[in-house]
Amino acid sequence: GWALTVDFEILSGPPVVTPLGITTLWNKAYKYGDVNEKIAENLLPITYTSSAGAALSRIRIQHTGHGMDKPRGCSEFCSRWRELTFDGKTVDKRDMWKKCGGNPLYPQGGTWVHDRAYWCPGDLQQPDFIDVFTKVGTHQIALQMEPYTATDNVQAVENISAYLFQYSAPKQKVDVAVESIMVPSDEQRFSRLNPASVGPRISFRNLGAEPIRTLEIVYGTKGFPARTFHWKGNLSFNQVAEVILPGEIQERDQENVFTVSLLKPNGKSDAWPIDNKAESVFNALQLFPTDFVLEFMTNNKPADNRIFLINAKQDTVFRKNGAQLAAATMYRDTLHLNEGNHSLSLADTAGNGLQFWAQPENGDGHLRIFDLKGNLIHAFESDCGNGEMFSFHAKRGFETGLSSTQYAFSLYPRSVVDKTQLSVVSNEPSEMTVLFMVDGVLWQKHEYKSIQQAVLNYDVSHLPSGRIIVEVLMDGISQFKGRINKR
Repeated sequence: GWALTVDFEILSGPPVVTPLGITTLWNKAYKYGDVNEKIAENLLPITYTSSAGAALSRIRIQHTGHGMDKPRGCSEFCSRWRELTFDGKTVDKRDMWKKCGGNPLYPQGGTWVHDRAYWCPGDLQQPDFIDVFTKVGTHQIALQMEPYTATDNVQAVENISAYLFQYSAPKQKVDVAVESIMVPSDEQRFSRLNPASVGPRISFRNLGAEPIRTLEIVYGTKGFPARTFHWKGNLSFNQVAEVILPGEIQERDQENVFTVSLLKPNGKSDAWPIDNKAESVFNALQLFPTDFVLEFMTNNKPADNRIFLINAKQDTVFRKNGAQLAAATMYRDTLHLNEGNHSLSLADTAGNGLQFWAQPENGDGHLRIFDLKGNLIHAFESDCGNGEMFSFHAKRGFETGLSSTQYAFSLYPRSVVDKTQLSVVSNEPSEMTVLFMVDGVLWQKHEYKSIQQAVLNYDVSHLPSGRIIVEVLMDGISQFKGRINKR
């Protein structure tokens, strides 16, 4: 089974609209590309008569693709369009495709970086909401998938769960609500954006009948003077706007609270001001010396990567472009920064990071930071998909303490026949234990008395084919767990 953590957010207040009815539209796993059961013969148009007082028809669609046929790998690994019509007019048309390299749940043991048919492993796939304002009467809703015929291994399935909700017109003319504070935040779903040094990022939703064209956004960290941003746009009912606010993210040591308030939508009073405020919790940036060594080991495709470092003014103070780098080459740069907040980013245009187990031909790269004494102070995750960001506060004279030992591991290759290699870097010697597990059963155990920096080779030819978990314990505490696939 699966262990899940579920958080519920319960919002109080008067209803935005009055619910008047719900109708099932399509709710099934529909075959796709099968000449013997064409999807168009099952996704039939739905005709309904609106409820008394209904002014808003909302279509909610949860839709993912699964299976892998030929020639296109449908439906899990093929992009295909979906069109929704209402009374014969197109109200929504989109490619059913999602890029997965930015998944906040990473690294994973499976093929998590591969883009998919409107879902990514371990990531929450939100439903699509399509709102249509209607008059009382009879209406027809139709859903069409891109025409397609599989030629072999016919197994594609479109999981579609679609419902029609009928509502009254919005009860208020002017009503906005904070949707989320994405930056700064310690929420796991926003981990790709945090910790950040500049540019608070929020989103808000229009819950009123009038389009929102102006809004005052008051924001800041508790304990610091608040700032105001004057937003302008054209946001219709139930739509969400995302805003990157100007300025540095101010903070005190350890835990901080960031607040945002929405004021004067369209220059008027908000109908329900309770949901115009929100808070997020975040931790202060890690302290770093102003001088340190950046170690970048390229993989076999350096053109996919670039590294850039920005300061609090968002000036780029250091960069490395992959097109100028050699494959499988170590680069060490000593950086001398001014004091203040900085963000170091690794970007990968191919979306498969510096190492990905299913693509051993791409090689094994890494990005690590050392102080001037040679102590490891931060290691980027190589299996990072689109990349990774690390923000810190540079302080002159600051020395990294060794009370919390840092480790960096690399297991390569991970798709193997008989051999694999484990490298480890630490800033002090530790007792190390390496475990090889197959389906929860221990097959190999290797113990080392004092390891600080080492490259270790292992023969796995006698282990069974399939998934093998390699776990590393340093001084008895698990510090690394990786998967290899034995062919």
